[in-house]
Amino acid sequence: MGLAAVLGAAGWLTLAAAQRASLLSPPTLRTTGVHWLMGPLSGLLPHLSTDHVRLHADYTTALVVMFVGWLVAWAAASALPLAVVAAAVGLAQVVMVLGPRSR
Repeated sequence: MGLAAVLGAAGWLTLAAAQRASLLSPPTLRTTGVHWLMGPLSGLLPHLSTDHVRLHADYTTALVVMFVGWLVAWAAASALPLAVVAAAVGLAQVVMVLGPRSR
């Protein structure tokens, strides 16, 4: 359950960063005209708020969810098979690699 929360929050953060210039991605990625830098996930979260206060609150919520998920996974670490942990870590890396690139 904890690993799923971490992966879900990481996925949301990656999608939000790839959507458009916001506090999650530098504005130079959109203003340069080089749209491929936003990654293959660009445009998959079209209803993302443009309000900076809301984005900051959503970002903070995602980080809290990731932290609580990490705590749950850490508490249950002895019961988790190594293959499950390795798969979750690998999937998290793939999700982050698909996000926006920096120049």
